[in-house]
Amino acid sequence: MPGDPGSRASETKMKTLLVVGLGNVLRGDDGAGAYACLALARRWARRSGWAVRRGDGAAEGPEVEGGRVRVRFLEGILDPFAVLEAVQAPEVRRCLVLDAVRAGLSPGETVRWELRELEKEGGSGVLASLHGVDLLQVLELGRLAGLGRGPRLVVWGIQADPGCLWGRRLSPSVGRGLRSLVLAAERELAEWVRAERAAGAADA
Repeated sequence: MPGDPGSRASETKMKTLLVVGLGNVLRGDDGAGAYACLALARRWARRSGWAVRRGDGAAEGPEVEGGRVRVRFLEGILDPFAVLEAVQAPEVRRCLVLDAVRAGLSPGETVRWELRELEKEGGSGVLASLHGVDLLQVLELGRLAGLGRGPRLVVWGIQADPGCLWGRRLSPSVGRGLRSLVLAAERELAEWVRAERAAGAADA
């Protein structure tokens, strides 16, 4: 029940891992992150056996809960400030971002960055799915507004084909590479879940 103190205490103890799929599915390969997030959400819910709760918003995928860990999936968000709000939520421990990238790789090739690596290497412009606003710029705005650094953030990207940035279909190269992106993200997410469960057991 909403007013049940026990329910509120249980909610507080739940550790949230956030998966954000960026991109516009109406712009070809730009939507790869959103497609990958949806595929990962379905795969995780099916393979984990966890309880599934649908999100409240149109851009929200399921929330999957098990063993005091919640995985929240958000896809297709184009509003930079909505992304900032989701990432900076106090209950979020770690955030996994899936996105199409411009990293000079072969179309369909995947790449992984820690947030600090992108910041150190001047990665602004590599990620630009938020109506042309870079994810790093959004996070910097949050810091300037006094929101702090937020959770640990990892980006898994897939190189977009510059000739396929319109329409509902992915390019053949990105379509083939999408499974590799989903599986890589799934492995990382599984490691995070194990780490959070181990930390919870140590704190108990």
